[in-house]
Amino acid sequence: MVFDPKVYRNNKDGIGGPGDPAATTSTEDSTLVSINKGIFHAIAETGVVVLGGATAAKQDTGNVSLASMDAKLTTLNFSTDTLESALGIVTETAPATDTASSGLNGRLQRIAQNLHAGAANIAKAEDAASADADVGVPSMAVRKATPANTSGTDGDYEMLQMSAGRLWVDASGVSLTVGTHAVTLAAGAAAIAKAEDVASADADVGVPAMAVQKATPANTAGTDGDYEFLQMSGGRLWASAVVTAAATSIGKAEDAASADADVGVPALAVRKATPANTSGTDGDYEFLQMSAGRLWASATIDAALPAGSNLIGRAVADASAATGGIASTARLLSAAASTNATNVKGSAGRVYCIQGHNAAAAFRYLKLYNKATSPTVGTDTPVRTIALPPGASFVLDFPLGYSFATGIGYGLTTAAADADTGALTAGDVICLNIDYV
Repeated sequence: MVFDPKVYRNNKDGIGGPGDPAATTSTEDSTLVSINKGIFHAIAETGVVVLGGATAAKQDTGNVSLASMDAKLTTLNFSTDTLESALGIVTETAPATDTASSGLNGRLQRIAQNLHAGAANIAKAEDAASADADVGVPSMAVRKATPANTSGTDGDYEMLQMSAGRLWVDASGVSLTVGTHAVTLAAGAAAIAKAEDVASADADVGVPAMAVQKATPANTAGTDGDYEFLQMSGGRLWASAVVTAAATSIGKAEDAASADADVGVPALAVRKATPANTSGTDGDYEFLQMSAGRLWASATIDAALPAGSNLIGRAVADASAATGGIASTARLLSAAASTNATNVKGSAGRVYCIQGHNAAAAFRYLKLYNKATSPTVGTDTPVRTIALPPGASFVLDFPLGYSFATGIGYGLTTAAADADTGALTAGDVICLNIDYV
């Protein structure tokens, strides 16, 4: 009986089991169990263990059987040595390469070394960096033009499936992370993608913009440049309303001078061919309105003008502060032999016309004073000095009125100087009329 090491190496049943039959010849391939059974069977047949009385015939037969057993034991001893060589001793070292000759123990050590984590081994340590020339076991997948189940039922193992170099995956109901590859999303009312400038409609679908509820806004990322969620509270999105005042900011400090390249927010207006209310009621906000590049403005005076001496625009004449006519005229029929200092009005007023006649043979001078009382001629300074031609009449019109903020007064002298106190001869100036309001 021969135990062939090849059988042990190539046949998982080389050791055998209790049910194996006894080996019947010394040349057949058998398991260890069969060989042992065959040995004990041979011993029983050859009478080495003699049952009953011994005889010469049995002794002769026993001698022959012992000689035959010795040969068989020699063969068995050879087979055992071969088996030991195939199995290898416990202290056997692993072979240097995967293809070098070795016993089973050495081969198992080589396999263990290959499973140890390292750049040249198929095993890899968690979180270890990859490097050029690292080895590993490729992940295989089955090519399938259309993905389908290849196993019998849920829970069975089956191969990954791929087509055109891409792995089949199911993105329905799960998150799909997209890297640098382009993903085409069909644009439409029932798709999350939307074409630019397309009008919205009822039942359109999309991806909602999510935000984190925060009673008080605060940074949630580690540092500037990190991604973080929008934050909101009470249904309103937190936003910063701080506008820094500077040349390059939209905010501007009050009374700051403008400069080239300053930035700001333009004032917008709504184009309306005809101006009309666009808000619901008085007090509501609404946009400015404009047409043809011009801002709509109201030219209607909605309230009565306040009483006083002020004029609106370039009025030709203020006929009267009250009714539209000349309110008053100061008259001097004939000058006295003095400076004729006179207070025409003791409060603010306006002179519209001065007329009269210089009967003297030389120039006489009419001096007007902004004073609420009679002027002191020669001491007070006139606001206007008018030369009256000798022997001639004169008419002075002030279409817009000559205004006096304090009062209206006048005097007559023989010289033009402000300090002159030269008195007229009686009758030098006659029919002097000053129209005023």
